[in-house]
Amino acid sequence: LIYCLTQRDCEHVAEYLQQHGVSARAYHSGLDAEVSGRALADFEAGDVRVLCCTIKLGMGYDKADIRFVVNFQLPQNLISYYQQIGRAGRDGKRAYAVLLHGPEDEGILRSFIDSAFAEPDLLEKIIELCRDGAPKRAIAAEVNVTAGKLDEALKYLQVHGYLFTERRKNARGSWQTVFCVDEQASFDAQAERERQAELRNTRYDELASFKEFLRTDGCLMKFIADELDAPDAKDHCGICANCAGGPLFP
Repeated sequence: LIYCLTQRDCEHVAEYLQQHGVSARAYHSGLDAEVSGRALADFEAGDVRVLCCTIKLGMGYDKADIRFVVNFQLPQNLISYYQQIGRAGRDGKRAYAVLLHGPEDEGILRSFIDSAFAEPDLLEKIIELCRDGAPKRAIAAEVNVTAGKLDEALKYLQVHGYLFTERRKNARGSWQTVFCVDEQASFDAQAERERQAELRNTRYDELASFKEFLRTDGCLMKFIADELDAPDAKDHCGICANCAGGPLFP
């Protein structure tokens, strides 16, 4: 498995490997379901050697004989990294976790962190527009944001219980989906701004911890175990690159 942060990188890495004679396929949520399903099935059958994937390949995935998990860039935090490398060597045989990283990774991760939140003033305006129920096109006509930003804001409000959707007939008698406000949920823009700031700071702290992991000369497994508050973590695992005293393969 080769984990990439973006769908574009999945495609680029898969294409690069194909050009160099390696059987590889991209796997991410931007692909048609049939295409991604076929890529996964071919990988499981052994017809494809390498799957270049995003976090779409999630925690529930289990294939016993994965020999390598390569991270093409830094994952979003050490917990994600630990989950991803845990897919290697489930059959108990030797497997490798290879972490590639460069200065551009931090820019991508910071962009992910900063774009993960919707502007509270925008959220508040959308809620007001939906008091009597509003279709998406009516909301879009009143807010000056891109379609992507509007989709993110609507999803955010639904996930947090401020909005729900229902089907209604319009003036022409046609059925349409409208967004409605859950009157039991009280939205406070200032409180939301403070909550987002706290969560954003947590994400940046996680990134700082990952950068410390890259610099440590101690046991890498011990560092991760301490980060996860695992009990009885050993000081020396004997098998990570630091404990083994250098690269584990040419």
